[in-house]
Amino acid sequence: MREGPPQELIALVERLKLATASQVCRLGRRARRLAQGLPLFDSVWIDVLVQARILTPFQAGEIASGRGDEIRIGPYLLCRRLPSPGYADCYVARETDSSELARLAVVRHPPDGAAELTAQLEALAAKSGSLDSEALAPITRVGVDGDRVWAAGRHVAGRTATEWMVRVGRLPPPLVLEIARQMVAGLVALEESGLCHTDIGARGVILTERGDVLLPLPGLRGILCPKEGLTRANLEPEAYDYMAPERIANGSPPSTAGDVYACGCLWWHLLCGRTPIPGASSVAKLRGVQTGRIPEVSWLAPDTPAPLATAVSACLHREPGLRPKSMARLADLLGPPTRAGRRALRRYLSGPSWSPVRWTAPNPPPRASKPAPSWLPTTAGCLVAAVAIIWSVWHSGALGPATCAPTTMADASKSPMGVASGPIAARTASGANAGAPFLDADGQVGVPGPSEQAAYSDGDHPPLDENRVEDLVLPAGGLTAIESLELRPGQCVRGEPGCRPSVAAPFAGLVVRAEGVRFENIDFVWGDTASPNSSAEGEPAILHVLASRADFRGCSFQAAETAARAPVTIRWTHPADRTGAEMTLPSGQLQLSDCTLRYVGGGISCETLGAPAIQMANVLYSGAGPLVQLDHCPQPDEPVLVGLSNVTLRGAGPLLECRYRRIPDQPAPISIQAGGCALVTRPDAALLSFIGPVRPERILSKIRWTGEGSLVLPDAVVAAWQKPEGDVEVLDDALVSIAGLVRSKVEFAGPLEMGPEANRIVRCQVPLRSASLPGIDPQAIAWPRR
Repeated sequence: MREGPPQELIALVERLKLATASQVCRLGRRARRLAQGLPLFDSVWIDVLVQARILTPFQAGEIASGRGDEIRIGPYLLCRRLPSPGYADCYVARETDSSELARLAVVRHPPDGAAELTAQLEALAAKSGSLDSEALAPITRVGVDGDRVWAAGRHVAGRTATEWMVRVGRLPPPLVLEIARQMVAGLVALEESGLCHTDIGARGVILTERGDVLLPLPGLRGILCPKEGLTRANLEPEAYDYMAPERIANGSPPSTAGDVYACGCLWWHLLCGRTPIPGASSVAKLRGVQTGRIPEVSWLAPDTPAPLATAVSACLHREPGLRPKSMARLADLLGPPTRAGRRALRRYLSGPSWSPVRWTAPNPPPRASKPAPSWLPTTAGCLVAAVAIIWSVWHSGALGPATCAPTTMADASKSPMGVASGPIAARTASGANAGAPFLDADGQVGVPGPSEQAAYSDGDHPPLDENRVEDLVLPAGGLTAIESLELRPGQCVRGEPGCRPSVAAPFAGLVVRAEGVRFENIDFVWGDTASPNSSAEGEPAILHVLASRADFRGCSFQAAETAARAPVTIRWTHPADRTGAEMTLPSGQLQLSDCTLRYVGGGISCETLGAPAIQMANVLYSGAGPLVQLDHCPQPDEPVLVGLSNVTLRGAGPLLECRYRRIPDQPAPISIQAGGCALVTRPDAALLSFIGPVRPERILSKIRWTGEGSLVLPDAVVAAWQKPEGDVEVLDDALVSIAGLVRSKVEFAGPLEMGPEANRIVRCQVPLRSASLPGIDPQAIAWPRR
């Protein structure tokens, strides 16, 4: 048994000049203590190097993934990954000669495009050399390392505006004014050098605890993304929050007018606590920029200082000619930065105001009791009597509505969308008190306003809200056979508290047409009763969603083990009416959380146009087919997003399967964001599967895999192509951009059929982000009843 460090690891650490062989070998005692009697796996030594501060956690993850040599790029060693703007990977890096930290942007390039890209970046660095502003961290060095082009600027410790808003919400308006003034001071210097920033946004503004505002790497996005619009929606939705309308409509190049518009959007965001343009996908964001109207900031933040409100309104004109003509003019509207403003910003950012709320607190130490005052028993008796009187009056008034007969759905004989086994009661959730949250007709959470609360604050019941969506409560006990449901947008379908209703789906699936419906704690079953007959049409499915949005929480989906043909879990057809859909570029999102998918033929079968997004959190999948299936290769304006968090595939088919007849010249990107997932596919199934008559390299090169802490088996195939004649060819996974995926052996707690706890991972070799191993949280997972 090997007790010393692996020679490959020693050679790598020495090659990176992080430590010597003797320094690594001296850590043997710590390694044995950490292993606690287990063999000294490579992962143990990597963890020991992290504890000894020889490696950073990011470097450890790259080495464990087999990408140790990629830590070095040019004269820098990558130390920590920074939030990516989408068009480049960003890192905190250390220069090997001077040990100074730098902010590094890295982009991979085709071999024939390196010279042109490098020349443009070098020209930007040369122009940026004359910049002298504390608010800017321009590009100072550029280089090429293999297939990677890098650009470096100075690193300043701090948090982005996005991170601050996650912690504290909207920022105080006087502080936003100081942030705006410091930003514009740097942008004036940038404008005088003949440059544009091109990427002003909450993710690109750094706020330090000294009260300084920093704009890193100005001009980079304009070079990497010279043209942007609906046909180039290949970035995350947040990347388009501050884009000027003319860049989308006319394909205009980056300009000062676009930077001015971005400033207005950013300050609006900081003042109001939300982005000015809503949207769940990149295409939806771009359409919103073109057609949406941003409200006046004073409507949502009436305490905004007058100079800032005037500047924001001026910046947000849709016509570029109506905005301030220059950054200098914008600086005149705002005024210069002040010492008092910087001190206030420093106090706010360095103080405890952003600390998370303590939901629990230790009990205070016991104190010696004192005799109660003589008047206390009398006062307590009066209070008890008053409460009793108020309770009796209120209860007598509340009794009437509580005992009304529930609203019921028409049965199958009366409704074209009827219930096969009889009526289903639709009951409202109890306790409709003043201020209680509810779902509105759009599926959004709402709270009665002050005037509505005042109308019944004296004990009367609130007036009937016709827009309020009542929960549909399914009966418990036995299987309820349903053909389809008459649902309202935003409705919640659930069982009685503490009960899990079971729903037997028809052969082609339970049809859901309403937007934003949420299903909670329901067991969906597809069994022998759903076998096809002479009138059955289409492929088998448990649910058939014909809406753009649906949400499943704590649900289970299963088919009978004896079924001759297993169904897909959800067939997602959107838009249901394809007339004109190619012109409107629809978007949609399916969400599954704390769900189980067993004995099914597939997970989500996407028959969608536009920009679909599938989000899964804490999901166990053990189906025979792919978890996500695309029925065609995404067109240039159809980006696909698959977000996975703590998802376990156990003995399942591919994670993603794409069936296609042809491949466009520029397929849309397919983004896979996987964090803490255990992707244990079948031995004969690749992680990514492509089925079609043409080699899928163009699709494969468009896949962007990001995340941390996910694993696959050591011998798992990343990508495979199935030809029309049935032959399967393993593809070169070097074409796939994959980050955060580690190969590791996996040991589960027990067999699949034994329940959620048996599907917990008990052993693997993965650098951990936390104390939890990858895969599902069995405490929250739904499990179908047998």
